[in-house]
Amino acid sequence: MRKLFLLITLTISLTSFGQEVTNDLSKVFRINALNPGLEFEMPISNKSTIAINPGIGIHGSYMHLEYDYLVSGVTYYISPFLDLSYKKIYNRTKRLDIPVISTQ
Repeated sequence: MRKLFLLITLTISLTSFGQEVTNDLSKVFRINALNPGLEFEMPISNKSTIAINPGIGIHGSYMHLEYDYLVSGVTYYISPFLDLSYKKIYNRTKRLDIPVISTQ
């Protein structure tokens, strides 16, 4: 189990990208694991982006509680969702003006 966890952690860390040094906004594709979904973010201007995230939500509730120990009373729901979000980057000019200090 530890070897599997270590393998997954190394795979994720090797394939993930840190902070790249770019001055322009770019298209980003993400896979969300905790709330399963696929997110696509694209710039619509110099200071704003729009993100689209379709996915599936899973949750449970205690609708019908029973006193019988064989019946759990938990009802699970699988529900699709669509998240649309607008992101405005208000301090973009300040971030572009700051010089990048390299430690090499």
